[in-house]
Amino acid sequence: MGWRESLDTLGFPDGWWFGRQPDYSDKHPNSGHHPYARPLHMGWSKDARGHWVSSSEDANTWEVICEECGDRDGPVETQSDKVKARRGPYSSKELAEDAATRDFNGGL
Repeated sequence: MGWRESLDTLGFPDGWWFGRQPDYSDKHPNSGHHPYARPLHMGWSKDARGHWVSSSEDANTWEVICEECGDRDGPVETQSDKVKARRGPYSSKELAEDAATRDFNGGL
């Protein structure tokens, strides 16, 4: 068995010795995943096209939005249980940003 076959047997990807790394970015569970914190939106109603719009914000309470996880604008009551748990509310911007970071890293 030659050295290339030995490396294949050990599980080294083809071309590793050239310093190329396999591209795993599309395999990351959160690829394209962008949760963010925002002030709590309130006063929800639907516009003429049927889209949710908020008429006010609470600058002292925060929520986390992640469209890639299924969160859609609108009152929290219209969201799935998983989205409700992620959305909050949070008592500070820092707590909401921490929750957004945990969500990005794959956990609540």
